[in-house]
Amino acid sequence: EAVGKFVLAARERNHRLLYLRPYERIDDTKTFLTKITTGLERADLKIGTPTALEFAQDALLSRISLAGPLLGLALFVTVFNVQWLGVLVGLGVLAVSFLFGGFGSRGEALLAAIVFPVLGFALARAKLVDWARACGITLMGAFFVSALGAGRNEVLALEPFRGVALTLVMPPLLLGLTMLPRQDIRKTVRDLWATPVNLGLIAIIGAVIAAVALTVLRRGNTTGGSISPTEARVRAALQDSIIRPRTKELALHAPAMLALIGLLPPWMNNLLLMGSTIGQGSIVDSFAHYHTPLLISLQRTVNGIFFGALIGVAVIVAARVLKAYFDRKTA
Repeated sequence: EAVGKFVLAARERNHRLLYLRPYERIDDTKTFLTKITTGLERADLKIGTPTALEFAQDALLSRISLAGPLLGLALFVTVFNVQWLGVLVGLGVLAVSFLFGGFGSRGEALLAAIVFPVLGFALARAKLVDWARACGITLMGAFFVSALGAGRNEVLALEPFRGVALTLVMPPLLLGLTMLPRQDIRKTVRDLWATPVNLGLIAIIGAVIAAVALTVLRRGNTTGGSISPTEARVRAALQDSIIRPRTKELALHAPAMLALIGLLPPWMNNLLLMGSTIGQGSIVDSFAHYHTPLLISLQRTVNGIFFGALIGVAVIVAARVLKAYFDRKTA
C-alpha cells in the first residue's frame, strides 16, 4: 500500500520530493526502496536532485477561453422547450457559478464545469452515438476548466477548485429541466402531482437519491464518504498498472448507453440519462485537480471512457437477453 501511494504521488500528483521513513527492520526498508524505484522507473521518472519548475500561463489564451463557458451557456439556454424557463435557468446558473466560484476566471471555470457535462445530452439524446458526442463536449468543457482555473496557487494545490459538489448535483437537475414538455408549466406540475405512485417507483426514486447522496459524500479526498476494503484493493491493483479511471466515470457511462438504445420505458431512460451526467461531471472534476499533470487527467478520462464503454456493451447485451427471456415467458 505504501509503495503504491508513493509512486502515485510522483506519477499522478506531480510530487517532486518524496520523504521516506524507514521501517523498523532493515529488510523491510530495502524492499520498500526497491519497489518504489521499480515503480518510478516503470513510470519513466528519474531519481535525482529535484529542481524547481517555472509556472507560465498564456494570458492571451486565457482571455480567449473566457468566451467558451459563456457560449456554452448560451447554447444550453436554446434547448429548453419553454424559452422563458431557459432564460431563467441560464441566469440562475450564471449567478451560482460566480457566487460559489468567485468573479473572474474562477467563476467561469465553475460555469464550464456545470454546463458542459449536461450540454451533450441536452442537445441530443436519441441514438447511441449521442453518448460519444456528449463525452466529447464534456471533454471540451474540461479543457476550458483547465485553461481558466489553473493559476499558480491552484497548480501547487494551495487553493482547491471551488464548487465540486455543484458539478455533480446540478447537471442531473439541469438535464431534467430540459426534459419538460412544451406546454403550460402549471399543467405539467399538475400532471406530475397526479401521477399514480407504486412501490416500484418509490424504490427507484429512493435508489436514485441514495446514489446521488453517496456521490456527493465521496467527492474529493477529505470528505466523509469512505470506500470498502474490496474497492480499495481494486483501486490499488488498477493504479499500479494503468492510470486508474475515476469510479463515477467507470460506472455511469453504462446507464447512458443503456438509456440511448430505447430498451426501457421513456421515464426510466430519462432517469438514467440524468444520473449519467454525474459521470460526465466527474470527467470535469478530474481536470479540476490542477496539481495533476494535464496528460495524466486526459489518460484517466480516455481509460474511463474506454472501459466504461466495455461495461456499457456488456450491460446492453445482458439487458437484451433478459428482455427476450421475459418476453418469451409473457407470451
